[in-house]
Amino acid sequence: MNPEQIRKYFLDFSERRFPTIFPRDYSNILLQPSTRIQVLIGPRRVGKTYFFFQIMQELIEKHNISKEQIIYLNFEHPLLSSIQFDDLESLLEIYWSLFSNTLQSTLYFFIDEPQNLMYWERFLRALHDDYAFPIFITGSSSKLLSKEISTHLRGRTLTTFISTLSFKEFLIFKNISPNLTHFSTKEKATILTLIKEYLEFGGFPEVVLNSDFLVKTRILHDLIDLTIYRDLIDRYRIRNTKMIKNLIHFLIRNSCKSISVNKIYNTFRSQGVKIDKNTLYEYFSMLEDVAFIHSLPRFSTKVHQSSTNISKFYLSDTGFLQLFLIDSTTKQLENQVFLELKRRVSNNPIIHLYFWRSSNDWEIDFIITERNIPIQALQVSYSLKDSNTYSRETRSLVKFSEQYPTCELLIITFDEENHPIELKTQKKFKSSKKIQIIPFWKWVIND
Repeated sequence: MNPEQIRKYFLDFSERRFPTIFPRDYSNILLQPSTRIQVLIGPRRVGKTYFFFQIMQELIEKHNISKEQIIYLNFEHPLLSSIQFDDLESLLEIYWSLFSNTLQSTLYFFIDEPQNLMYWERFLRALHDDYAFPIFITGSSSKLLSKEISTHLRGRTLTTFISTLSFKEFLIFKNISPNLTHFSTKEKATILTLIKEYLEFGGFPEVVLNSDFLVKTRILHDLIDLTIYRDLIDRYRIRNTKMIKNLIHFLIRNSCKSISVNKIYNTFRSQGVKIDKNTLYEYFSMLEDVAFIHSLPRFSTKVHQSSTNISKFYLSDTGFLQLFLIDSTTKQLENQVFLELKRRVSNNPIIHLYFWRSSNDWEIDFIITERNIPIQALQVSYSLKDSNTYSRETRSLVKFSEQYPTCELLIITFDEENHPIELKTQKKFKSSKKIQIIPFWKWVIND
């Protein structure tokens, strides 16, 4: 370790002003000292490092923590390149020699890209076990996955998933503060225009902050390339580059569908593409590991059936759809509803998300369960004006509610809203049962 470089790094950070930060929801992150190391995970470029800076500001401004109590270690910084895993005590000695006023204070550690430190897990375990300081860590999925962090740190972690921007966060980034109790005609028109942009280009912060169509598209293309070449090919040493590209393109075109890896294998085989089925399973798992796609299991009261049936899958961002000129507004809407539901349930251990399909192929897009009991069934449809669409969406909900009469029923549209629909099978229920129809903007803003 080079002490002079470390001193310079600490002093530079103490004098550095935080960048301009658009506030995001961090309600699932514990700001007070915790017995667990808090791990922030998520797709690349979702702003995990900026989350760090936001938490630091909150600690200073709202929790009376001085900036000298905050130690930010970015192990991609060249001044930290000389640190070894057993340099922790020397590191603290240097820090306390510079900021002696913190000797009796709790220090908050924010550690970025820990995988660049050899034997990083020993360094973190010592920091956690010997000093019991609050620790926040995040890193690149191309080098360190969340499950690897949990394995190496042996039950010491508490994980929070950071997704692309929610629509509420999207509005903040656009400097829009809607009146949630009443929309004027002009305000509603503005919101609907923004929702169309949100559905088309998604919620990556860098994309949202850019107003140029071509630049937005180039950023999304770059994210695809980073996923292919750094998160997958470099990390897993994949030789069949063409195959992984074909798979990503296939998944983007077929997102929001229930599909098995076996069906993907048969599709490729019919096109003359040669690939081993086990390899395809591995590729699919890799794409989930780096949070490029998310799978959604089928709801069933039978554990075996839930674990073995095919899943639906969704993209980490709807912006990827328009790269392939997929002009499916319902697909964009359904994918964004999934991402919003995932934000709401991901950190609650008793709430789970599924899709449902009956034996005669009636389907419900999303089933939310609490302690394995369905509490809400949601359909997503851009519009219900077509009578066939209306019939298809409502009949599945009616069928499901016959088995689960206490489950709330909901249809999310782009901008259609009606008084709740009375079900035709009222005699099956002890109380009135209705289907609520609500536009996406109202559902996502007023939650």
